[in-house]
Amino acid sequence: FPTVAGKTWPVPHIAFTPEGRLSTTNLTLSFLNEAIQLGRGSVFVERGPAGSFIDFDLSENPKGNATDTNNFHRVVVDALTGRGRVETPQIQ
Repeated sequence: FPTVAGKTWPVPHIAFTPEGRLSTTNLTLSFLNEAIQLGRGSVFVERGPAGSFIDFDLSENPKGNATDTNNFHRVVVDALTGRGRVETPQIQ
């Protein structure tokens, strides 16, 4: 993603075909589901005196909560239909 200062920032994304299916970066069909990890945290933005963006900091609280195998929440997007569903851990 380009910025005014000419720097570029990678932006994670998923892409869809006109039919709603998942596609890859070269616009071919993807046959693998995509999983988007969700986690609790904060985004701190540092701004200059004129309100211009200077820097940002991401903080996950508690650390590793998006990737913890016992305490996860994620959105899984079906490759064929493009429909999303939320997966959460089930208590045994």
